[in-house]
Amino acid sequence: MLILLPLYDQAVRHSNPLATGLLLVPQGVGAAIVMPIAGRLTGKLGTRRVVAAGMTLAMLGTLAYTQGWRARAHTSSYAFLAVALLVIGFGPGSTSMPLDGGRLPGALARGNPAPPARSTPSWGSPE
Repeated sequence: MLILLPLYDQAVRHSNPLATGLLLVPQGVGAAIVMPIAGRLTGKLGTRRVVAAGMTLAMLGTLAYTQGWRARAHTSSYAFLAVALLVIGFGPGSTSMPLDGGRLPGALARGNPAPPARSTPSWGSPE
């Protein structure tokens, strides 16, 4: 999505790079809004339900973005596209937290030690 949406915006809608970047902001905002909520809901509802709901939201947002104004694809309003991208952002935001949090306890239960915290990236440290 992050590769195709800027191409669509610049090729079909003839937007400049700044407008294209600003159009993509709601997707990140949607993910940031829903991440803490998804983390709390995972403890109550379980990983499977939260991830399924997140993927459903991402599909609905993508459907609205791609099919909602198909007849007028090059003239749909930025507000409509921003709302669709906000909903699309709910998908990755509500799947990353439960999947990351759900995989760590299983790894620790199998006897795998937790990875040490690093202050520098592994590719830049002389080991």
